Amino acid sequence: KIDKNIIFHSDGVQAFGKIPYRLSGDIDLYSISAHKIGAIKGTGALIKKKNLTIKPLIYGGGQENGLRSGTENIFGIKVFEYQIKEKYAKINESFNTTKELKKAFLDRINKDNFTVISDENCSPYIISLSVNKVKGEVITHMAEADGIVIGNGSACSSRAKYSRVIEACGYKNNEGIVRISFSANEKVEDIIFAAEKINGYAEKLRKVMGR
Repeated sequence: KIDKNIIFHSDGVQAFGKIPYRLSGDIDLYSISAHKIGAIKGTGALIKKKNLTIKPLIYGGGQENGLRSGTENIFGIKVFEYQIKEKYAKINESFNTTKELKKAFLDRINKDNFTVISDENCSPYIISLSVNKVKGEVITHMAEADGIVIGNGSACSSRAKYSRVIEACGYKNNEGIVRISFSANEKVEDIIFAAEKINGYAEKLRKVMGR
């Protein structure tokens, strides 16, 4: 039996504007962020049910219906609004384009050097790879020199040695995680370039380390 007093919050930052969906009635709070869809950093929103009462984050002038007092970032909010409209106008098209880009990357990545954690059945916007017997951080630094920006973990767990999410997926004590994001605005030739370079990094490091 579900306790009706429990408030369910969903972090929609990665999905909003990218994956076509509608919020179900089971979600009480839903957070979104502007910079994840190409708008200005520092702007976001918390969507809540109309009948849900929450306490103010900041008391004072009464802005944001009394929930968060302080000067509102009108410019950032309007840019966020315009970007939301643009994203949702072509959300299915962007989803399919990005799916093809991810497939092009996966088709070229060397499976002898990498274990694919988030395959073609996952979100097309992100790939998580396990670099076999090599630290993911080393790969990210090598990529920077070639103008390829990738990550080796989420920002919310940057201090942790191992990602709790990756461990929950069954990959224990793994430091060799790299996280690659895709956009519908990218070109397939750039994706192929990145895949070939990343393959080269892993191969080079394995030879240097004698693995």
